[in-house]
Amino acid sequence: EKYFSNAMDAISDRDFVIDFINSCVVGQVHLSRLSEELILWSTAEWKFVKISDEYSTGSSLMPQKKNPDMAELIRGRSGKVLGNYVNIVSVLKALPLSYNRDLQEDKEPVFSSFTTYINSLNILNKIIATIEINKERFTNELKGDYFLSTDLVDWLVLQGISFRESHRIVGELVKYLESSEKDFSKLTLDEMKKINPIFNEEALEYLNLEKSLGRKQSQGSPNPEMIKDQLKKWKSKLIEVVKS
Repeated sequence: EKYFSNAMDAISDRDFVIDFINSCVVGQVHLSRLSEELILWSTAEWKFVKISDEYSTGSSLMPQKKNPDMAELIRGRSGKVLGNYVNIVSVLKALPLSYNRDLQEDKEPVFSSFTTYINSLNILNKIIATIEINKERFTNELKGDYFLSTDLVDWLVLQGISFRESHRIVGELVKYLESSEKDFSKLTLDEMKKINPIFNEEALEYLNLEKSLGRKQSQGSPNPEMIKDQLKKWKSKLIEVVKS
């Protein structure tokens, strides 16, 4: 067992309280950001996900509206945990050695932060477990984004063209598509060759979403196989934590 090497430090130190609440703050901020994503994605404008009725409420005025209340509450309570951190730091900032009655004020921020964080974590876990993903909506949104332009630049570089020139060529191609109100899915090889004759059938393959993801080989990339490996890794770590 560990013990303090100095009696005055043991009596007056509350760094462990600051560290504990700080951990809750960091965790709660991550939950808040994820909640914000789900709130945005569940709106009528985005329609990326559908949050279960179990974790939503109806509007008091509009019968068609569904409010992601649980996610909004998680986001809102993040300020409470951050406030607890500021609270305890403010208590400690000007205390002389060693014990002062002010230190009694460390209890409520600790319990409040822990309870808020754990409850938020449990609820968000249930929201995610019951959420419906609109895969088609995600895919359709990607089509008009021209995000595969970078893949096309990569292909041109592999053909021996400088990055600067490749960037310029693809920029012209995107400008043409925008003026024609087209996306990459409607682009033909003949149209590509009008921009630059170097384009061929292989270049068209670089404008395929699934193949684009498959070409990503660096660690942490969105390659589906690497995502599976990451999920496997973190599931194993969670199991280890639970067992310990």
